[in-house]
Amino acid sequence: MKTLDDRPDLSFVSHWLETFGDEHWVWKPERCDLPALLARNTVNGAAVVRREAFDAVGGYDESMRDGCEDWDLWLRLVERGFGGAIIPEVLFHYRRRADSMSREMLDQQRYRRPLETLIAKHEEAYRRHLPAILAAKEEEARHLVREIATVERDRVLSVEPALCRAREELAAVARKAERARVERAREEELERLTWKAAELEREVAGLRASWSWRVTAPLRTVYSILRGRW
Repeated sequence: MKTLDDRPDLSFVSHWLETFGDEHWVWKPERCDLPALLARNTVNGAAVVRREAFDAVGGYDESMRDGCEDWDLWLRLVERGFGGAIIPEVLFHYRRRADSMSREMLDQQRYRRPLETLIAKHEEAYRRHLPAILAAKEEEARHLVREIATVERDRVLSVEPALCRAREELAAVARKAERARVERAREEELERLTWKAAELEREVAGLRASWSWRVTAPLRTVYSILRGRW
């Protein structure tokens, strides 16, 4: 790597990382000195390290099968005086899936044991740099709060208008359904009245066709004349 060729004082070089797949975000660590590394592993697993430095610290601790073995390597390198740097450029793309090891390591119960092992191995350095580590963690917490606030703001700006539109559409559909319900009620009432009128017409037709209707016809005629006069 050109950076290592140009800077013989460096023993390892890391870089920024961008994820793809199930997630998309860019990881942009800035420092990889001892206080920064004690607070968080800021060196990517795909970082380039000089072979002589790697061999000088004994390589990876193969007993750390549960994780943090790369973090431990960078700490041992820096503790032994081997310096590193982070190139402010995305030089590695990492696919994130549901079964990615980096995602599984976010599980608190699974992550606790290797983390305890790491701290025990570097206890002296942690004690010596405790104030700086706590300050870094505090800054990280503030950064997360800002990130959460940004996400919440973006959610409000993007989701709330869509929610308002959905509510308006729902109200319009509800009004349309109510109009349809009223219209259907009217249609049912009209059907009922039409049926009742037809029944009455059939009754009248039947009455007029009956023997009693024909017999009383003169009486109805007289009643009609009298009602017209008076």
